[in-house]
Amino acid sequence: MTRPPRSTEKPFLYVVVCAAGVASGVGRLITAAQERGWEVGVFATPLAMDGFFDTAAVETRTGRPIRSAWRRPGDPRPFPAPDAVVVAPATFNT
Repeated sequence: MTRPPRSTEKPFLYVVVCAAGVASGVGRLITAAQERGWEVGVFATPLAMDGFFDTAAVETRTGRPIRSAWRRPGDPRPFPAPDAVVVAPATFNT
């Protein structure tokens, strides 16, 4: 399986967003990471995509589509391998 190349030598952060009220603040996390030199890719649960945060703003800020569906075996990986993963917000069901 191939991964897309990194656009820079910056570390890559996966941000996983679950459906919770504070998900609306995920943009602040992305901005903070980018200001510290990280590239960011966002994964979100399908429910989180349904109005819990501004998906268009996140895609604009990261320059990448948000992943919210399963990837089939053999499909290309959407992001480079991560250097770190943050789940925020995480809910009890996570």
